[in-house]
Amino acid sequence: MNYRRFDDVNLFYNHVSAFLTAREAEHNLVLGIIRSVQIGEYNEHPPYLACVESDGHIQAVIVRTPPHNVLLSLMDDPQSIIPLIVEDVRHEYASLVGVSGAKLDARMFAEGWESATGQPFQLSEKLRIYKLTEVTFPQNVAGHMRWARESDFEMLVDWYVGFITDAGLTITTPDRAKFVIHRYLDADPKERRLAIWEADGQPVSMAGYMGSTPNGMRVGAVYTPRELRKRGYAGACVAHLSQHILDMGKQFCFLFTDLENPTSNHIYQEIGYRPVSDVDEYRFEESTL
Repeated sequence: MNYRRFDDVNLFYNHVSAFLTAREAEHNLVLGIIRSVQIGEYNEHPPYLACVESDGHIQAVIVRTPPHNVLLSLMDDPQSIIPLIVEDVRHEYASLVGVSGAKLDARMFAEGWESATGQPFQLSEKLRIYKLTEVTFPQNVAGHMRWARESDFEMLVDWYVGFITDAGLTITTPDRAKFVIHRYLDADPKERRLAIWEADGQPVSMAGYMGSTPNGMRVGAVYTPRELRKRGYAGACVAHLSQHILDMGKQFCFLFTDLENPTSNHIYQEIGYRPVSDVDEYRFEESTL
């Protein structure tokens, strides 16, 4: 097998795009991150862009935008491929915060990384990828969708911190949350945008899209303040946001859910999202070596 690293994101995309888009839903996060790098996001540190090939055919794609997780594509022979990935990633990084990939692949990487570096791991999230091609709108939900604007900034920062906390993701600081919200508000609307669900003249929920793929877009940052939940606001916001994505010309929308949250999984299926595959995320702790 041949391990290849790329410094040019456009050359990398041209090389791996056919492999990734053959399973576009499963690879929506990897494709979306590559697209974000292409348009100048995640530029705080050089990205890690690599693939594994055999007989001229791509077997796996590996992406990291520090300080975030290593992302693994699907692969047919993880027992042969994962050790190669661990070895090369270790040459680039002394430590990692985590890895995300198909259940078996992510586990094998986590075990190999712990063995190589002494960083113990723990399963942090069990996720499910969903895909939507047609929206079923919720009925009898008060309010309407509007786009987020600068005057919403402070509220959106607070909500984004709440979203990160509820999702069990890497703890974010207020400054980091402000950076993310600015990125949403300042972005090309074809690439990234935040929507607000408003009821009785008050913002009650938010959802955003980002991570454009050739035929789809990823929905995320879905959040409703605790005191406003169980009124259908998040489902309505996501439904109308998803329809907007389809109206932009995309064939489908993607989102990730936490399998330990049956409510959100049920809500998204009610508006038309269908399960595609499961993904596990492992978090690494301080090295014991």
